[in-house]
Amino acid sequence: MINLLKRERYLSRIRGFYDSDLIKILVGIRRCGKSVILKQIMNELKERGVNDRHIIYVNFEFIEYENLQDYRELNKYLKDKSSNSHFIEYRPKRFASGAYISIVSLDFSICFAGD
Repeated sequence: MINLLKRERYLSRIRGFYDSDLIKILVGIRRCGKSVILKQIMNELKERGVNDRHIIYVNFEFIEYENLQDYRELNKYLKDKSSNSHFIEYRPKRFASGAYISIVSLDFSICFAGD
């Protein structure tokens, strides 16, 4: 396994918001390390004792999540997961108006990354 550089500067800025209901959005040019930061956030959550089943990671580049590009399907998928979870999404798609509002109404801490 490759040992990746810990992005402490960026993590220290977002760490205090892990459990907040504010939506965290990581934005940057392609291949600048957004997905690395997301994975480091997931690792920190696990180190804090967050159970794996309370971390929901969706990467829209993976074909198994293709159906979740419909925001209704994504909302249903998230409702089936337990509340008080951390929803981490890589490369979010542009959904119809109101899609994120319906997702936000669920009891999740949300973090997005995309370019």
